Amino acid sequence: APVADPPAARPPLPAFPGPQRTALAAPFSIAEAQRGWPAPARIEPGTDRTAWQAAINWEDFASRAGSRGTFGVAGGIASVGMQAGASGGPYGALFALPFFAGALGVAALGGVVAGAEAIHRGQVQRDWRPCLEGLAAQAAPEALERHLAGTVTPPPPPAPSGRRGAAPPVAMWQVRLTRVVLRQCREAGHYGVEVGTLWSAPGREARFVRPVAQATPSPSLTWSQPAPWEGAAGGEADCRPLADYCRPENASLVAQEVMAATTAARDLLLQSR
Repeated sequence: APVADPPAARPPLPAFPGPQRTALAAPFSIAEAQRGWPAPARIEPGTDRTAWQAAINWEDFASRAGSRGTFGVAGGIASVGMQAGASGGPYGALFALPFFAGALGVAALGGVVAGAEAIHRGQVQRDWRPCLEGLAAQAAPEALERHLAGTVTPPPPPAPSGRRGAAPPVAMWQVRLTRVVLRQCREAGHYGVEVGTLWSAPGREARFVRPVAQATPSPSLTWSQPAPWEGAAGGEADCRPLADYCRPENASLVAQEVMAATTAARDLLLQSR
């Protein structure tokens, strides 16, 4: 049975330099979210790295029984999680952990995948390492930002009215991925990709999420359900067997789920124009 690591042996939690901002959040309202947006001259995609890491309940994740093994499995069965956290390795390596944290439940991901929590971790590593490492690469912020840059484009600029100089105002929009999380579904061995986005323009801000249908609660996530200030966009993401994500023909499946969530949120904001 897994044994909890003593506090001194646990991997260090990530630290984020720079000033911390605190603000009161209002419950989501679609009418308020759509109000007052200027026409988008351009949509600049990116990743909110602080929010990406804040998607994890790090205290729970690091203190649960078997946390050391869980870090190793969640990080893609390789050095992505445990070694990066313990040795202060590449900062970007930690971004694989939020993607897998929602799939862990109370057992290491390998045991869930195999359908038996008692399966030997070495066998899981041999069987699933290429798949999970590929998923970690798909979900890397840099990879997703490249996909977003080519797909999240604004509609043509609005035509000017008959009066000279009375063209509607335009401004640059920004979209930031706040989380991309592999969620465990109620059906054994099935997973879906939950995507959160933050949209902003001068004087405007809105947060959206595309949740996973029938996702199971996870104590390793800060929010197992959408936060009150997030609005749903794009319906619900499908649950699929993990093997589906690992097929060569589905090498961009995570990116496709992110694109679906992002374009749905964009279209919601454009509806009121």
